[in-house]
Amino acid sequence: MATPRKSAPDQSESWTVADAKARLSEVIERAQRDPQVITRHGKPSVVVVSAEEWSR
Repeated sequence: MATPRKSAPDQSESWTVADAKARLSEVIERAQRDPQVITRHGKPSVVVVSAEEWSR
């Protein structure tokens, strides 16, 4: 199974839709610390952020 990728040290982690679906609990856990980008067809589609970050 693939692991999330970072393009550069200051960028959010990236997941494919399939990986995010299979490992949703991990995506949510990591989103508590840093935004998680979910890609579709190799392009960013959505970002998962913590509720605290969203309410800012």
